[in-house]
Amino acid sequence: MARTQIPITAIAETGTAQQTATGGDAANDHYIAGGSDLLVECKNTSGGDLTVTFVTSYATSGGIALEDNAIVVGTGAVKLVKLKGASTRRLYEQTGDSNRIYVDVTSNSWEFRAYGV
Repeated sequence: MARTQIPITAIAETGTAQQTATGGDAANDHYIAGGSDLLVECKNTSGGDLTVTFVTSYATSGGIALEDNAIVVGTGAVKLVKLKGASTRRLYEQTGDSNRIYVDVTSNSWEFRAYGV
């Protein structure tokens, strides 16, 4: 499956215009290039609650996997997700796929924006 990229916009001290949203792609899911501190805007454009899942790749030395971060977003609502700090990002970065952060959805009724902070 070829995941759809959510591009990262760097936020400048002089201000940054809001970027164009990336629409939901339930058939392919999404990824964000890892490596920077991020703020991810997740907007539910549907008529009901939806869940967006940030997939974790971390497992303990004993092989116990960390549970994915599933976030419920209400009808028409926006939630911001902070992925800040190397240790936090490491929980989500997929080492087998260029350190991308996987974002999974079950509906196309989403708009995403990612900002480097």
